Amino acid sequence: MGHGATEGVAGSAELAFSAGGLAQIRFAVSPMWQVGTSFRLLRSGGAHPVDRPWAGQVRPGVPAAGLDRGLFAELIPPTGHVPDFLNPSPPDPPRFPRGHYRGR
Repeated sequence: MGHGATEGVAGSAELAFSAGGLAQIRFAVSPMWQVGTSFRLLRSGGAHPVDRPWAGQVRPGVPAAGLDRGLFAELIPPTGHVPDFLNPSPPDPPRFPRGHYRGR
């Protein structure tokens, strides 16, 4: 989103990544699903050992960025159902390039 794209829109957020940070993002089926589960992890106060360094670095910035309140915080509860429009299923199964790791 450009800087002007969110003017006058209540509850909007803009995410900025460095090239190195973007290269380290692991998306599951839906990028928004990753955002929602990461948000829950940050609000929970806990973290899996793999995520602890990231969570420890990012968690202090959540209140400073206003992410602990507002529309997004209301739509992503600490537990339970998340509205489907926030983490839609893709229309087709993901297609991986030949030789790409598919997991186990």
